[in-house]
Amino acid sequence: MTKRFWEYGSFTGFTPRALKFFRDLDRNNSRNWFQEHRNEYVENVAEPMTRLAAALLPLVRQLDPLVVPDPKRVISRIYRDTRFSNDKTPYWPYLWIAFRRDSKAWFSA
Repeated sequence: MTKRFWEYGSFTGFTPRALKFFRDLDRNNSRNWFQEHRNEYVENVAEPMTRLAAALLPLVRQLDPLVVPDPKRVISRIYRDTRFSNDKTPYWPYLWIAFRRDSKAWFSA
């Protein structure tokens, strides 16, 4: 069952380990390295990013009530699509948040 945005807890910030993870990923951008450090990614990057998105969501929903209410759907994937890129590294060395409306809301609004 998917969590509701208020079930993620409050955002307390990113630790220095999150930045260290991205520096290390930038130097060792391979599937093997990422698999070995997946728990570090989840604990230091993915979970805090989800809490940040959850903390921002009520404010964003005040601006636009049709915004997708799931923090996990507004956070970028760390996996890159390398099919059409000259850069074949499999992971982005950063994440971003992009709030958007559900595609069904575009046609009904």
